[in-house]
Amino acid sequence: MIFKLPFNQITYILISLIFLISCNENSEKNIEVPSLELSEEIAKEVSYVTNGEVHYYDEVQVIFNNPVIEENEVESSPSDVFDFSPSVKGKAVWVSSTVLKFIPEGDLPMREKIEGQLNLQKLSSDFAEKKLDEINFNLLVIGRDINSLTGNVELVDRNNPKKVLYSGGLSFTEKTSLEAVEKATKIKGGDIKLSWSQLDDKNFKFTSSPIDRNDDEQEFRFVIDKDDLALSNGYSEVFNIAPITQMKMTKLSADESGKKPRLRLTFSDELDIDQDITGLINISPNVKFSPKKLGKAVILDGEFKFGETYSVTVEKGIRSKWGTKTEAKKTEQISLSNIQPQIEFGSNGILLPSSNKKKIQFYTTNLKRVHLEVKKVFSDKVGQFLTAEQLKSEKTRNEAFNNNYSSTVGVIVKNQTIELKDQKNEWVLNEFDLSDLFSTYENGIFLLRINFTPSDVSIPIESNKLSYIQDKGQIYKPIFVSDLGITVKETNNGTHIFATDLVTAEPLSGVKIKLLDYNGDVRDRLSTGSDGHVSTGSTYFYYVLAENGNQITALKKDEMQWSTSGFDVGGTHSSRNRTQAFIYTERGVYRPGDSIHVSAIVRNSNNTFPSNNKATITVRDPEYKTIHEATVPRSNDGFFVFGFKTESKAPTGNYSIRIKAGGSSFSENLKIETVVAEKLKVIVRPEKRTFSWTDQTLDFDIESRYLFGTPAANLKTEVSVEILPWEINFPKYKDFNFSRVDVDFQSLSQNILKSELDDEGLLSSSWVIPDLGTIPSALKAKVIAKVFESGGQPNENYNVVELHRYPNYVGLKDPSGYNYYKTGEEVRFPVVLLDEKGNKMSGKNLQYKVYRNDSRWWYQYNNRRNYQLKYKEDSQTYLETEGKITTTDQIDYISFRPAEQGEYSY
Repeated sequence: MIFKLPFNQITYILISLIFLISCNENSEKNIEVPSLELSEEIAKEVSYVTNGEVHYYDEVQVIFNNPVIEENEVESSPSDVFDFSPSVKGKAVWVSSTVLKFIPEGDLPMREKIEGQLNLQKLSSDFAEKKLDEINFNLLVIGRDINSLTGNVELVDRNNPKKVLYSGGLSFTEKTSLEAVEKATKIKGGDIKLSWSQLDDKNFKFTSSPIDRNDDEQEFRFVIDKDDLALSNGYSEVFNIAPITQMKMTKLSADESGKKPRLRLTFSDELDIDQDITGLINISPNVKFSPKKLGKAVILDGEFKFGETYSVTVEKGIRSKWGTKTEAKKTEQISLSNIQPQIEFGSNGILLPSSNKKKIQFYTTNLKRVHLEVKKVFSDKVGQFLTAEQLKSEKTRNEAFNNNYSSTVGVIVKNQTIELKDQKNEWVLNEFDLSDLFSTYENGIFLLRINFTPSDVSIPIESNKLSYIQDKGQIYKPIFVSDLGITVKETNNGTHIFATDLVTAEPLSGVKIKLLDYNGDVRDRLSTGSDGHVSTGSTYFYYVLAENGNQITALKKDEMQWSTSGFDVGGTHSSRNRTQAFIYTERGVYRPGDSIHVSAIVRNSNNTFPSNNKATITVRDPEYKTIHEATVPRSNDGFFVFGFKTESKAPTGNYSIRIKAGGSSFSENLKIETVVAEKLKVIVRPEKRTFSWTDQTLDFDIESRYLFGTPAANLKTEVSVEILPWEINFPKYKDFNFSRVDVDFQSLSQNILKSELDDEGLLSSSWVIPDLGTIPSALKAKVIAKVFESGGQPNENYNVVELHRYPNYVGLKDPSGYNYYKTGEEVRFPVVLLDEKGNKMSGKNLQYKVYRNDSRWWYQYNNRRNYQLKYKEDSQTYLETEGKITTTDQIDYISFRPAEQGEYSY
């Protein structure tokens, strides 16, 4: 008989939403492990027995409800109480009066199912008197597998082509020792040694000993032995070392991210930057193109067309920086994809001046027609509109206006379908002529929406049609039909507003300015003077609304401001005789040992400065000791430059700079710190924001520039990926839970790339997405790039993408809102099946199981989370019922009637 423990004080049952339904159609079948079943007599004595999946390093634990031994017997070892098949050597130890453990001598055999038995009568005379049966349990030891492997051939010295090395990273799904990894791995094909370092229990990095390049192509094999690491399969990967005497094209690929595709030819060595390679690369069919060399690659920019196939021929004679050449002609083919149907505006702007002749430009590709909708915002509702809607609009903005709200401040004034020229795989520039509309209605704000439907496309949509249309099928833009432009500048003591005619660029006088607060209420009213300028001491506003006759323009302060984070905007220094000086440096913070240049622009009250006037600089450290003094005898129109170098052991802190010029003194502070502001801007551009469960790789580009704009050429770069758990949700089903609480996923980090930027400060790469095992929901991948300055200082940035590992998600809703239900009454749980875009999946079969646990979990587990993770394996968990439903296009339901008290889960 199966024991059901009654809850004396509980009159309702608690439903825990644990999702045990996996929708991954490619998941492997798990080995079935019988659930633990205890007789009523044993359940009175035993509350927990290890059962189900375990790690190779785990121990078997048995927890009793009452003390079995005396306190002085703790740490004693009862003999012959455990029996295992296959045999497991070890010993039983009492760790407390109620907890017995079996500690194996070594690791448990991976991927093995072990049947265990505990003889209770041998354990205690009391149990013998009660003639309790043996406890039978099962262990399934999780196996170790390779999580990911990355490897790259790199030069030992980038200025010497004769020696290379093979380096990368290796990670496992289970804990692994460094010694085991070292023993199991080797490189075949030569006397090549591997040097390993351990990042954590599962992640390792390797570097090979130097490999001499010779006159022949060398093939090596990176081998991982399965036996030493207890892997299910061995692994090997071939990598080649190109001959030192030859230059070879190793890869032909395409960059299809822009409006025009580009081809990339990758070679075995860095190209000779001075060689003219015109005529050494040929394309068939004939295409006009220009080659550009970037490190090991040649980028071909030309009139390539999406959907076409090209033959690329590399002639003999392309030279590397070492003087080697391609020795044989090589031809490869590449096919470019079709462009998916798309639409975007011609610009990011929201002002339509009269010089545009009231025409709106937009681009389309692979579309036969589009549909236009125009709304006009009522003139007296502009302030309300500004508080509720986004003004700033990119060319591809697909975020709609709030329809419920915009309908109250405006009305639809035009609907139109436009037939387009059908030019396959071409970006076509189109125009809407809205002069008739804008002539009918007074100037102001118009809201544009351009969209297409599945019947409007000229090539098939490759992905889910509805999801694609939802994401790419419409664009939005607010338009001000106005020649009135405004600029707003905030200072420490107020705000300056400038009004300009956008057609003539002349200042506009008499323009009425309203400063609106967050609620759209007017905080201040102003009017521009003859110079088109007006100032106010107020900075407390969110929106600026300008009116000139029937023309209006608006600006949202928090949306449309320029970034000044990379610039010194502190302003000028003035003296009593009205001489002014603007002092600035290359950076805001320096390191000890850096060379520093201080520049000053000096002006007298009449905005001139004699060239023969000298300027003197004095620099003092934080202890007010003078560390540098110098005089520059002449200037160029009042422009002075001072340079000095700090000591490598210079104290950190605030240094004071004092410059004397034109009979006046000016001061500025300078920071010297061991931690400094970054010199580089690092941009991480993933190929896309969302990676589907079918994607095998995560492609990304790295771009880095110095803050003053120059490419960060040839700097060392390291890239890592951090995988983070993400509990996915869908707006239409916000009350549904799409995550499994019985599965735990720990964040993991992996170093995936160590390379250098090319001459343009660019680097393209990809990461092979490993098998991440069973996960509770979706994931997020954080791609982190570090670019190192020439002195070794890292500059870092990252980007985050969504990572789906399941094609579909099951969502379950608690209809009660608080997880309690009465016994004996039917419970109906709403359930939905969605794809990764949140679309309903109908006609799919879902199997479900309902479990019940009637134990008091707090006696056995340190916290509720541990209980949830072990719910199915717990000795007091029973299968109550199971069934199958077929999903429809509506909300579906799973129904059952709980007969007994307890904690239930799906």
